[in-house]
Amino acid sequence: MSEQQLKYYNDFNESDFNEVLLKREFVNNSSDKKKKNIHQEPTQMLIRNFISKNTIYDNLLLYHNLGTGKTCTSISVAEGFKEYVNNMGRKIIVLVKNKNIQKNFMDELLSKCTNDEYLSPDERKIYSGEIQYKNSEIKRNEIVLKATKEINRYYQFITYGTFVNRVLGIKEFVKDEYGKNTKRAKRVNGEIIRKRPKDEIKNLSNSVIIVDEAHNITDNDIYKSLFKILSKSYNTRLLLLTATPIYDNPTEIFELSNLLNVNRPQLQFPIGNKLFNINLEDQDVYEDIPDIEELPIETEIEIETQVERENEEIDIEQNTIRTPIEQQEFEEIEGDIDETVELFTEEIIEDNILNEQVVTSNKSIFDFTEPFLMKTQSEYINSNALKGGIISLTDNGKNSLIKALYGKVSYLRENTETNPKKIVIGKSLIPNRTGTTNVIYCQMSLDQYRTYLKALSSDVNTDSKYDLSDVIKQIESQENTLEDVVSVSKTGSLYKNSNDASTMSYPDDLYGKNGFLKLFSKSGSSWVLNKEYKNVLTTDLNKYSNKLYKLLNNIKDSKTGNVFIYSNYVNYGGTSLIKQLLLNNGFYEFKSKTNITEDKMYKYFVVFDDSTSIEKRERYKRIFNSDENKYGKFIRIIIGSPIISEGITLKAIRQVHILEPYWNMSKINQIIGRAVRNYSHDMLNQDERTVEIYKYISVYYKSNQSINDILNPSDDLKTFFIDREKYILSEEKDRTNKIVERLLKQISFDCSLNLSRNIISKDDVSGSPECDYSDCEQKCLIEPPKDKTIDNSTYDMYLKFFDEFDIYYVLETIKDLFKIYFVWNLDDIKKHIKSLEPLITDEAIYTTLNYITKDKVYVLDKYNRQGYIINKGDYYIFNSSDIDIETSFYSKILDFSVDKNKYTLNEFTKQNIDVDLFEDESKKRKPIEVGSTKMLTENILSSSDIEFNETLEQTYNIYGTFRKKKDKSDTWEHKYGKIDNKFRIIDLRDTQKIKKQKDQRKVITGQAVTSYDKGDLIEISNILNISVKPGFDKEQLGINIKQFLIENNRVLK
Repeated sequence: MSEQQLKYYNDFNESDFNEVLLKREFVNNSSDKKKKNIHQEPTQMLIRNFISKNTIYDNLLLYHNLGTGKTCTSISVAEGFKEYVNNMGRKIIVLVKNKNIQKNFMDELLSKCTNDEYLSPDERKIYSGEIQYKNSEIKRNEIVLKATKEINRYYQFITYGTFVNRVLGIKEFVKDEYGKNTKRAKRVNGEIIRKRPKDEIKNLSNSVIIVDEAHNITDNDIYKSLFKILSKSYNTRLLLLTATPIYDNPTEIFELSNLLNVNRPQLQFPIGNKLFNINLEDQDVYEDIPDIEELPIETEIEIETQVERENEEIDIEQNTIRTPIEQQEFEEIEGDIDETVELFTEEIIEDNILNEQVVTSNKSIFDFTEPFLMKTQSEYINSNALKGGIISLTDNGKNSLIKALYGKVSYLRENTETNPKKIVIGKSLIPNRTGTTNVIYCQMSLDQYRTYLKALSSDVNTDSKYDLSDVIKQIESQENTLEDVVSVSKTGSLYKNSNDASTMSYPDDLYGKNGFLKLFSKSGSSWVLNKEYKNVLTTDLNKYSNKLYKLLNNIKDSKTGNVFIYSNYVNYGGTSLIKQLLLNNGFYEFKSKTNITEDKMYKYFVVFDDSTSIEKRERYKRIFNSDENKYGKFIRIIIGSPIISEGITLKAIRQVHILEPYWNMSKINQIIGRAVRNYSHDMLNQDERTVEIYKYISVYYKSNQSINDILNPSDDLKTFFIDREKYILSEEKDRTNKIVERLLKQISFDCSLNLSRNIISKDDVSGSPECDYSDCEQKCLIEPPKDKTIDNSTYDMYLKFFDEFDIYYVLETIKDLFKIYFVWNLDDIKKHIKSLEPLITDEAIYTTLNYITKDKVYVLDKYNRQGYIINKGDYYIFNSSDIDIETSFYSKILDFSVDKNKYTLNEFTKQNIDVDLFEDESKKRKPIEVGSTKMLTENILSSSDIEFNETLEQTYNIYGTFRKKKDKSDTWEHKYGKIDNKFRIIDLRDTQKIKKQKDQRKVITGQAVTSYDKGDLIEISNILNISVKPGFDKEQLGINIKQFLIENNRVLK
């Protein structure tokens, strides 16, 4: 980028950075300037214009809430760079967590987000399933293959695990006695050994890097890999996409900040424990984590990771997107690793990163004498069982983040007008505390409570030793590097026994896997309830699980309306148990629409866990989200597991049931976010656009107690209920995380531009999570100067780029205009476009018209003939491609026959609109009124039209017309008068002529319907074989006659 361009934009660290908010390319795209006919949101165009070839801004944290269109926003940015990146021999890099997220990104590329770049409107209808016919799936596959080939030219999708392998090297693993890899990494002097891949990624210069779900890349090898590559690359653009910049605790934001400032050493933070004390030694990111192999897990399915596959190689020069047809989940190519390559160790990697990330007190602008973070204890958490503390920002941390991230954040709240309203059912989690969530308290029976205490005792002995302020994040960070979708998180192994017993106890004081196996037997691939225990899930259900009892009744009470049930677990409980609960209480598992019977409608469910193939999940999702299923006619209930918590949209959901809590609120909000999304309920009536949220908590209290007696903070394990404790821990984390989130909102560059969208709604209450547990009033730290005017300098220079989508819309609108009339006045064009889109600028219209005429863009006239537009003065005139401008006017514009009219186009325009097409441009033109161009072209008939009218008059006694009698002001040669768009019936039968209403004028022009008697209209209808029903009045009779004559081509031209 040239020095001349650089002066037009102020850098983040300049004192007058806020002046960029006066630039027209940004002001024109504030959140309140939505254009109804343009798919892209103004907030998406704002980011596209901010991170572009024409600005100096390179990196941005896109903190946009769930359902706001983050993916489309990032694609809008990428599309603006794709030609440049392609010319540099590079591709746009998209880092995704797994193949499911990758497919969602691909779907967005094929949506309206990119207009018709990869799919035409008709192809998109087939791709989305809107149009279906025999063999349409084959056509769909062809469409996808063609589009994928085009996308392959510009985009490279890489999963996190693959990226780590290609940058840091592939871990070596200890082999067992049979020579097979175990899951234990090979170490030398405590350091992990890695093999350097022969196709190592060394840099990503001259590219755009999009990191989807960026909250997943902190505190792990993904962060190390990305930091290393960015520090070795130049001329890159980085977009970090997330709805939850703080997923578990505030340590994460410091690593995201380092990535955004990778080439600004003075703005680099330490990471890990040094955020709490700069003098602490660095430690392995996984040092404090319990051995993942020692953690119990409820699933028997092995989780294989990408980094565990010894013989794998991904070619970064090949785009690995494949068609999403069954196995087309964009699988990476496997190859051989060169055994002769150099070995890496973690120590070498750490040294390289630290050398590139030099941070010392004399270089940094931060205060390293004070900590950035601290840990505190919460009075609401039982510290005997849940050790650790809550991590929060210090004042130094807050001030330092403001300096590091000032202007490098974009924040956008969900659209409260187009999102359904959330209603959280139940009572307060923490009594008398503002902002606490509501939960459904489920009173365990005494038998279940005894079983629960036994399970809790087992968990406390094994799990209470862990520091949960670290361990949860570290387990999640490890899992985020896994190539495959994590069907069940290892975090669920902590206090697993208590979670199982809290959900359900079984006969003989059993819980979890042992209890499940007692109740159910395997039949083929399915579980079947043993007959002797049928009552456990029906009449005796409340005894064994008040939680499931309430869940079932809440679903039944709703009668209709789609339902989403979520569980953290799959096997021997969780989704498997919920499935059995429904099967034994009047619900049925959905197989296909052809098998549905009327008496079972609204009673079908599907399961989304690792037992359901990707293909089935996609098919079920399409059926579930269809308009005809909006009340659950075919599939009413979806049972979901962790594989559904990211990247999936569920429509028209009326209830969300969360069976067990998680260790942080971000995960819980992600689950709810599957059902509460932008426009997710627009197929429902306005009063139905609500979602009830049920968060279940199992507790126990004696008959002489109330629920409030057990809710006071206590270290007594007898009142330690794992569901409630996890919700409290999650909420306490959320309160400290929201302090960071509020800060990010205030320092976002677009804070003032998106104020109308981000403003707190009338339903929000100060102290609520929606208001960050603080005041709802929010101050922007970056605001435009009040004493300066809008800056057009860079907008005028790069208008074609900044207004690209407006120009596209104007172009298509102008093309439509010339399908109606062949000549248009400039003012008419502007007024017409602005009547459709008032926010379109004059500059966009002028630019489009200039492009159409100078580049001779092909357009079609009303007869679908190809031509181009010529401009003379204030007039724009259609010129057929194969006819010279001096050719006969009628032949050229209106007639397909060889007959000629004495007027040429030039003579016609000179006579009627005072324009000589061959005269100098500077000559003044006589203005015409809006609509005058229209009248001229409508009233003149071609010779073929005149011939049609004469044939019609000779053939039929009854026909129609929209023309009145010709008068002296009508200068054309034919006998027909002006069009006034009033329909008349011409009846030339002898019977009509002898009546008193007969038309005695020389030229028969017909009569309006109101001038006829009802009996005459009935008679005309009978002659025309139009059905007449009793009770039809004159108006209805006239409408039917008009429709018949038009449909049968019996109306004068």
